[in-house]
Amino acid sequence: MSSTKSAVSAPFYREGHEVSLLLSVEEARDSHTPDGTTLRVHLSVITVTEDGKPRNVWSLDEYHNGLMLGSLQIRGTGFAHKVYASDTPQSTDLGAGDNRHRRSMDAYSFKLQYAQPYSVELKEAEAMVKTLRTLERKLKAAEERDGRVTDFPTFVRRAAKALGIDQITFPVEANTYGSYDRGAYRTMGLEGGVYHIELIVDAWKAAREIPGVVHHPR
Repeated sequence: MSSTKSAVSAPFYREGHEVSLLLSVEEARDSHTPDGTTLRVHLSVITVTEDGKPRNVWSLDEYHNGLMLGSLQIRGTGFAHKVYASDTPQSTDLGAGDNRHRRSMDAYSFKLQYAQPYSVELKEAEAMVKTLRTLERKLKAAEERDGRVTDFPTFVRRAAKALGIDQITFPVEANTYGSYDRGAYRTMGLEGGVYHIELIVDAWKAAREIPGVVHHPR
C-alpha cells in the first residue's frame, strides 16, 4: 500500500477475502459471581478466504470503509448469574428462608476497541484515534435514533454496522490444532450470527442456574 494514501482513502487490499467477525468464547474466573466464573465473548475483525478459512488482521496498514482494521475487537465481559439481596425470603437450595435472589445478567462491559496491537507509531496511533472517533460517532447516532443499548446482542449489531461488516464467523468444533487451516468454520449473516451468540450465552447461564431461585431479567 502506498504510504501517500490517507487512512480514509486506503482500500482493503486482500483480494478474494471478505471481512468478517470471528467469534471467540471463553470462561474466566470472576470473584464477583457466585460460582466464581464469568463468560467472555470476543468478536475480532478478520478476513475469510474463498474456502472459508479465517485470517487474522494484525497489520495496521489494512483498512475497510476507511477504518483501520488491525486488532479491532468487539468485546463483552461479565455474563453471569449474580446473587443479590431481596426483602422477601425464599426457600431455595441456598438455604431455607434465604433472602438472596439471582439476577440473570447480560454483559456488564461492552467495548469496541483495539486489542493488543504489536507496535504503534505516531501515524498509526493517529489513524486509530480517527477510526475510534468515527465508530463512536456512528454508535452515538444509532443511540439517538434507536435508543440506548441495553444488551450485548444489540451492541454487536450496532458495532458491526458501524464497522460495515455484515457477517460473523464461528468455529463449528473446538480447534485444538492451533491453525485456522485445520479447523472447521462457518460464516453466516449478521442476524444469524447474533442469534448464535445468544444461544451460546443462554446455554452457559442455564447450566449455572440454582433450582428454586427467583430470576429477575435486567
